[in-house]
Amino acid sequence: MTGLALLAYLGHCENPTSPEFGENVQRAIIYLINSSENNDGKLATSTANKQWCYEHPIATYALAEAYTLCKEFKVTVPNLKKTIVAAGNFIISNQNENGGWAYSYGISPGAHTDTSITCWHLQALKACKLTRLEFNGLEKCAKAGIKYLEKCTNSKAGTMGYSNASIDRMTAGGALCYQQWGKGNRSATRKMIKWITETNDFDYKVHGELYAHYYASQAMINAQGRAWAQYNEKTMFNLATAQENDGSWKLPGGAKHGMSSEHYATCLSILMLEVYYRFLPSS
Repeated sequence: MTGLALLAYLGHCENPTSPEFGENVQRAIIYLINSSENNDGKLATSTANKQWCYEHPIATYALAEAYTLCKEFKVTVPNLKKTIVAAGNFIISNQNENGGWAYSYGISPGAHTDTSITCWHLQALKACKLTRLEFNGLEKCAKAGIKYLEKCTNSKAGTMGYSNASIDRMTAGGALCYQQWGKGNRSATRKMIKWITETNDFDYKVHGELYAHYYASQAMINAQGRAWAQYNEKTMFNLATAQENDGSWKLPGGAKHGMSSEHYATCLSILMLEVYYRFLPSS
């Protein structure tokens, strides 16, 4: 959750020297660095929880983006570089042999891998790449991750499933990752954009599936043209009007994917609305 909040601040071009939010950014970065140092380079509240495979890539993504922006603003944060390199190399070293990533970072054939976990790792790797720091085998790792997504993609229907190609839960996540890794113009990706356009029923109070739309908002603005115009009109005003007077978003209606707190909902909503001007380098 700290990583998601940090991404939201960074997307607004906040850095440790910002007048209003600089302290928030600085403390979030330091908190994550300390977390790494207390867990031998692993970014997690507890590695006993098998779901820390989400915590680590989200925090890595946030720290890598923070490093790039801090470098741009000539801000030095002690141990930030070391933490990112360790976190990125951990991701690369603990990729499952099928190309995805698994709960508890299992690397054996029987480990549970899925596209939801894998998409976060591919976003983190993209942010790591843009730091221009040295990582061991990053490009090869990302290529294997994309190949894993391809196994779960129904290229004819333009959909991506959770652990295979038979359902459509992660279509928007797959489209974004394909775009980020240079495959945005392929036929399968274009079909995914079309599928999102045709199936979008976003209504914050009824069908506010923020996890899917966190990805869709980025993928659709990347696609531009009519696809973005239709998505923008259907989705973004509805999202903005759902904001509470204190700046937060309550839990949306119809959410299916771990929408556990208003903090989480607020972070995803901010990241969606920031697509218009987002300062995150990987965008």
